Amino acid sequence: MLIRAGPGGGGGSSSLLQRPATRCMRIHSLKAAPDNQAAAQHLALAPPNAIKKKKQDLMMTEMSKILKAVPSNVLGRFVHTAYKFSEQPFLNEGNFRPVNEIGEAILLNNIDGQVPEDFPEGVYIRNGPNPLNPTQTMADSIFGSTSYMYYEGHGMLHAVYFNKSSLGECKISYKNKYVDSDTFRLERERDEVTFVPSADGQPYASLVAFAINIASIPKLDINGTNVSKFSLIRKNNHPMKTSRHLRFGKAVKDSANTNIFEHAGRAFAITENHLPYVIDINSLNTLGPYNINGAWEQPFTSHPKKIHGSGELVIMETNTKKPHYVLGVISSDGERLLHKVDLKFEEGKLIHDIGVTTKFIENDMNGKSRIGVMPRFGDVESIIWFEVENHCSYHLFNCFEDEHEVVVRGCRILDSVIPSGHHRVDKSKWYGRAFFQPDKDLEDFDPSLDGILFSRPYEWRLNLKSGETNEGYITSEEVAMDFPVINDKFMGIRNKYGYAQVVDTLATSKTVEYHVLKEKQFCSGVQFVAKENGTDEDDGWIVTYVHDEGTNTSEVYIIDAKRFSEEPVAKIILPQRVPYGFHGSFFYKHRASSIIQNRIDSSVAQPPGRWKKKQDLMMTEMSKILKAVASNVLGRFVHTAYKFSEQPFLNEGNFRPVDEIGEAILLNNFDGEVPEDFPEGVYIRNGPNPLNPTQTIANSIFGSTSYTYYEGHGMLHAVYFNKNNLGEWKISYKNKYVDSDTFRLEREKNEVTFVPLAEGQPYASLVALAINILRLGKAAKDGANTNIFEHAGRAFAIAENHLPYVIDINNLNTLGPYNINGAWDQPFTSHPKKIHGSGELVIMGTNIEKPHYVLGVISSDGERLLHKVDLKFEEGKFIHDIAIPLYNRYNIIMDYPLKFGMSRILLQKPFIENDMNGKSRIGVMPRFGDVESIIWFDVENHCSYHLFNCFEDEHEIVVRGCRTLGSVIPSGRHRVDKSKWYGRAFFQPDKDSEGFDPSLDGILFSRPYEWRLNLKSGATNEGYITSGKVAMDFPVINDKFMGIRNKYGYAQVVDTLATSKTGLFKFKMIAKLHFDMPDKENKQLISVEYHVLKEKQFCSGVQFVAKANRSDEDDGWVVTYVHDEGTNTSEVYIIDAKRFSEEPVTKITLPQRVPYATDEGALRNIQNRTRLDSDESVNEKFGNEKQDALPQSGQTESQGCHHAKEAQNCTRSNWLPIQPSRDEQNRTDT
Repeated sequence: MLIRAGPGGGGGSSSLLQRPATRCMRIHSLKAAPDNQAAAQHLALAPPNAIKKKKQDLMMTEMSKILKAVPSNVLGRFVHTAYKFSEQPFLNEGNFRPVNEIGEAILLNNIDGQVPEDFPEGVYIRNGPNPLNPTQTMADSIFGSTSYMYYEGHGMLHAVYFNKSSLGECKISYKNKYVDSDTFRLERERDEVTFVPSADGQPYASLVAFAINIASIPKLDINGTNVSKFSLIRKNNHPMKTSRHLRFGKAVKDSANTNIFEHAGRAFAITENHLPYVIDINSLNTLGPYNINGAWEQPFTSHPKKIHGSGELVIMETNTKKPHYVLGVISSDGERLLHKVDLKFEEGKLIHDIGVTTKFIENDMNGKSRIGVMPRFGDVESIIWFEVENHCSYHLFNCFEDEHEVVVRGCRILDSVIPSGHHRVDKSKWYGRAFFQPDKDLEDFDPSLDGILFSRPYEWRLNLKSGETNEGYITSEEVAMDFPVINDKFMGIRNKYGYAQVVDTLATSKTVEYHVLKEKQFCSGVQFVAKENGTDEDDGWIVTYVHDEGTNTSEVYIIDAKRFSEEPVAKIILPQRVPYGFHGSFFYKHRASSIIQNRIDSSVAQPPGRWKKKQDLMMTEMSKILKAVASNVLGRFVHTAYKFSEQPFLNEGNFRPVDEIGEAILLNNFDGEVPEDFPEGVYIRNGPNPLNPTQTIANSIFGSTSYTYYEGHGMLHAVYFNKNNLGEWKISYKNKYVDSDTFRLEREKNEVTFVPLAEGQPYASLVALAINILRLGKAAKDGANTNIFEHAGRAFAIAENHLPYVIDINNLNTLGPYNINGAWDQPFTSHPKKIHGSGELVIMGTNIEKPHYVLGVISSDGERLLHKVDLKFEEGKFIHDIAIPLYNRYNIIMDYPLKFGMSRILLQKPFIENDMNGKSRIGVMPRFGDVESIIWFDVENHCSYHLFNCFEDEHEIVVRGCRTLGSVIPSGRHRVDKSKWYGRAFFQPDKDSEGFDPSLDGILFSRPYEWRLNLKSGATNEGYITSGKVAMDFPVINDKFMGIRNKYGYAQVVDTLATSKTGLFKFKMIAKLHFDMPDKENKQLISVEYHVLKEKQFCSGVQFVAKANRSDEDDGWVVTYVHDEGTNTSEVYIIDAKRFSEEPVTKITLPQRVPYATDEGALRNIQNRTRLDSDESVNEKFGNEKQDALPQSGQTESQGCHHAKEAQNCTRSNWLPIQPSRDEQNRTDT
């Protein structure tokens, strides 16, 4: 068989856009040949890195879910708003104008002449484009302009049936019908232009159109659960409307408009961009796509070739994605794929016939062309390639062997019918020069334009013995012709005659015989119909559709091929116009007898998983599109469609971001003395520090969204406490951004990049999410701005929407994300809990996609994930903290209805919202248990972020935390503005007031709370433990007492007046809670001691620093950042915890402001700083190399006394803190 490869051009199925022909013609062979030459003999058979790939896969998985989750009218509204559709008049004029379906077949009686007695019974069918919306074929937008080509109209079949009655009388009827492809049904149901044109236009505009068209979603039930897996599925061979679409799930229409061919008694309508559709030729009903029993999933050539004798079918496909060219051989019964081989093309080229190559968008006039000769069942190594003169040719007559030569004949052109964007002339001028016979002597002759579409029959002779090529035109240069056909009985063997349609140009030639049509008559769908028992190659008739533009009528001509230039023997007048089209076929009745109405076999039916595979292929292609779109295209869209403005309170006072200070600065301005026994170490606080604070509100046609304060990029503020050899304190300060992936993106662009999405109107949030992923590869920033924690001698910066980032605390450099050697790919809680004694870390992650809540246990060295379990939450919930009572080795699971996720938007709900009428519960789970082992306790509904501690008290688990009733993000259901909403939500509620609203008043007034969960009785006892006059949050304790009963806790006291103005927390005091000491006025509550700051002073990042080798729980200091809004200066306070309400023992003035933040800071022992990994070692330690296996639910790993299956039987003596040796402390991993 023959393969041709070349530089390639246009994407259409034809090389002619002007009127297709004025006459039919027959080309006589240039050489004589034996009439009964045997069929040609077969030739002899001849014998990206892991972490980046995983991140891309994760991105595409997320994108797939996003695309599925978007409601149908979001991008519909976008297309209607951003695109202006208009008409290309020539696509809706004359006989290019589409026609309607005629309905039932109509008997034809108006015949000029007589149908020959020996004309075979059968069906003459021609395929061609017939657009549903011809007045909407140009699309202009901010991305540029694209337009439909004539070749993109939906396929319509025009069939003339030739039957004989029992008396031998010829009964002729006509019927037309659309090919009922998947995308035809989509457009018909919408009754408007649907697919944005993508093939012909400016590159960016085409790319965006492709991405918009391809997105799809499944139908959702009322609970947001998946009903169907792809945009269109079939059941009992009938289409089911079970999906909703962001747009259509396909890049372009499955137009099926180019050709119709026969194999194994079936008829198939086809265009290169899809599988063929099986057609019942009796009714023209579409039975479904054909994939050879699931063995072929690529697009399918419009010109497969049947092998005479064996009846096998040779097919091939070209594709935009690898593999770019695949060749196959189908069995004679159509049930099996006998051979399939990837020819390893390096780029996509549109190959329309087995032999001709074009590129998808633009022909390379300076490229190279070649023809390959390959054994029928050979592989890519067996191909013999012949270099030929560069061309861009669509159609072949035939090929055969002549001694040592393989002869190939076809119609050769030099370029694609789609004009390149490099030509700055308009289409009419371009076509006007491209289609006409070139005159190389003209002064302004342009070889890249003039005559490049002037198609002429051509012959290539490929000498298999010498390797030489002989090639040249075989007809006069005065006549252009294309769409060749022959008597298909001579396919693959030497033939004398060929037939082609002549382009509307006047000329004659000695080697060509013409059938000339009358003025204003044009033909299409020329086909040779052989006599049943004819011996000569040209024993038969030429049939063609002919349209008369003078009378606006269409006919079928039957021309005697032996009297080719004479009048047709019969002209059959049709009941309506037949628009110009492409290829025709004649189905002989005896061949078509096996086609039974409504028959559809296993070759058509989709095998299990077929649609899933298609979806995966679509998303693979989408991955490439996303990479290409990333920077400029959607950047232009964001700049044009969005108006960004400032939320002043995010850029005022001490919420205003600061710059990095550079190298660490030695601090000398102290008020007081740093205590001698204060430990060496680093006090670090994390917090949001936006790069573009003036661009935090986004308004667009989709609605409004805005950033929350919590979405600023993470910035670390570190104060280093070191002693020199003389024991003198050397204290320094440094700040630095967490260098997350998305921070680098925004810093490089030097402008707002991520469109805000968490807070805003549902549709606007949804579109923002999709745009962010398309443009930047992520839905939202990896803020890494919430907390910093330590494990296994490493420091980690963290926010809930991403993995933690490893930080070198010596210089605050970001070393990379931490995924436990590839074992963890979920988001990560900002408040993991370390188990004293074992040193293991309990983590969890909540997610908008399933699994919604996953819990894990990390080994003490941070290298292994010892346990991982999905808690089977039914929807996404934002859970911020977890607790671990020590002795009985439980995990405490908080579950409250702060819900978030894309499925909510489908139900017209905000992206994130606390359900005031929902249910809350607390789960007690064995440390290494599974979901079935959890004991759930129902508690009063709440929305609480932070916990002090939890411990066991006989049969009870005691959990203490700061409880609120609502989320700090206001729900869109509240029609008051934010200032009013916060003004009521943060203040102490007065339930006796007339306008009291339980869904608003006081719901953010946070107070310490205690839940007692009785494991023996199942009862719950709960209640507030401090006065209702003071709100506090962000609790900390001496972490040596984590998981065991403790006496003291510390929290930041909310300045409700200052906070209520913006919804951004300000803390005017620090509270010390005496859990074992009752309040003097109310014995049901506990005693609270306060450290009061001066007026206009506010604190953040409170942390308890324990004295070394002291037994009292409150032996230590409370450290905090304090900002004075009067002087606009920031300090670090060191407060003696035993003299808590007194003045700080030390106030250290910092060289610049430290903006407010929320969660606590951390102080790490300086001796452990050398344990932090270097940039080189982090690549080894935090790579994506997957662990061999994880312990299953209930399984444990022996280490010390823990991890026994009966873990709850461990005694208290096993939980004393284990101090690492000095060697261990100073160990640096390699």
